[in-house]
Amino acid sequence: KPPVQRSKFEAASTEMWRSIRSLEPGTWFTVIYFNTTARLWAGGPRRASWRNKGRLRDDLLLQAPNGATDLHAAVEAACDLTRLDAAYLLSDGMPSEGEFREPAALKAEALALTLDRLPP
Repeated sequence: KPPVQRSKFEAASTEMWRSIRSLEPGTWFTVIYFNTTARLWAGGPRRASWRNKGRLRDDLLLQAPNGATDLHAAVEAACDLTRLDAAYLLSDGMPSEGEFREPAALKAEALALTLDRLPP
């Protein structure tokens, strides 16, 4: 029997879940789902308790790719958060919408957004 092919989104979800599952309990994390807009899982950062990890796992099973991909909006949303140790951005593909679409431009903008938000 041939192996079942997983979609890029399923593969990304699985790998993200493996990473989140290993977070220490005191770690503040969030997941940002995005297509044409960015949506924060659970409204914002949560502690990496087993309860919150379980809630996220349940929520991941309900997600599916939908619409365009605006990575810039997701990076901006992550950079606007406080009390955050880890942000996970879940996408199904290359950026197809938004202000920055090229990888080099996105990388430069993400760095600029991060540096702008560092405390003095």
